[in-house]
Amino acid sequence: MSTDLTHLLKLSYIFNGISNDHLETIANHPEIGIVKKKKGEILYRVGEIADRFWIIISGQLSMEVHDLRKPFRSLATQPGHITGIKGLLQPGAARPVTISIDEDAELIEIPSKVLQDIPPENLAVMYQSISIILLDHLLSKHQAY
Repeated sequence: MSTDLTHLLKLSYIFNGISNDHLETIANHPEIGIVKKKKGEILYRVGEIADRFWIIISGQLSMEVHDLRKPFRSLATQPGHITGIKGLLQPGAARPVTISIDEDAELIEIPSKVLQDIPPENLAVMYQSISIILLDHLLSKHQAY
């Protein structure tokens, strides 16, 4: 199973630049696993403690926002995308939104405490990749205006 999980972890940009050996070590962590969620289930709610994050394998998610005209917004998700990034960047903080399952989904669930077992040089690579992803996202939103 860890070989499959290693392959799935490679789908996510946050692991770009991390060696296969280190990815295999991460995949073998006993607290990392694949979860399946059904349409209509809540993945996490606004205000909950961010103690994990997920890498999407398949399925669609929606975000609940405080807007009476359109209270749910479908998210453009692809294999390798991350949700629950607060659990990666600010473990222990409150989640800012509610995410529900729009279409049956399969995700890799990674508890935040797993990050303590990742060597610092690999964490630096992960955070650099996340910075690039967030910057690209912000720039694309800015250019849309």
